[in-house]
Amino acid sequence: DLDQDAAFGALLNVLKPLGIVSEGAGAHGGADLRLLHEHGVPVFDLAQDNTTYFDIHHTANDTLAQLNAADLDQVVAAFAATTWLLANGPSFDPAPVPAPEAH
Repeated sequence: DLDQDAAFGALLNVLKPLGIVSEGAGAHGGADLRLLHEHGVPVFDLAQDNTTYFDIHHTANDTLAQLNAADLDQVVAAFAATTWLLANGPSFDPAPVPAPEAH
């Protein structure tokens, strides 16, 4: 089993060469990942500079053309590095996530 702290440390080692560093522990994953976190899946909160995030978010101007190429390169590299770590690093065995209830 891989605990959250060990998973976070391993990920930071992989992300550090990309200029991504930790601002502290206590990740919760936000609304999209809360259920996974509650069932033992390690989640990570990465703080980005979002000072202009809502300037175009969910507007007609929210297009790929607005992306900063260097930021996109960093994000793609971070996802690739994280995927590599999950595929090749220590494994963890989270509790099963229950299926959503039908309404």
